[in-house]
Amino acid sequence: MPIKTLWTTERLKRLCDHYNRKYWRRQLRYRVVIEKISENFMSCISFYEKKNSVDPAKHASDRELRATLLHEMAHEAARGKGHGVKFFAQVERLLRRGAPIAVSYAEAGAEARIYANLVPPQFPLPDRFFSFLTSQRNGSTPPLVS
Repeated sequence: MPIKTLWTTERLKRLCDHYNRKYWRRQLRYRVVIEKISENFMSCISFYEKKNSVDPAKHASDRELRATLLHEMAHEAARGKGHGVKFFAQVERLLRRGAPIAVSYAEAGAEARIYANLVPPQFPLPDRFFSFLTSQRNGSTPPLVS
């Protein structure tokens, strides 16, 4: 069973501060808060309010929540919405540093139907994860890292 503990705003803030120090040299200036989020989202970022909202109740484990927090912080660092080149540059950087960020179909966006060539070619690590996920979906599972 996945580990899931009680998340408080203070605990989430400490984790966010830790990641900000470790991966961005304290350059990110967004506050993190616990909020109940409607629809299918587990978190969201408000660029206008400089706020990162996370709903711990929608996460199956602490690991999943940490991955979500890093995902949102990657958006902050990329200074833009969506999963474009700047976002994938941040994900690539985090993966290379061994950060506990996850790459999943969520990064493809709700309308995406074809996942091939979704990640720009200059970011091989997220691209490998998408290739792996796509192959799992198609019934074959090549090694994740070659």
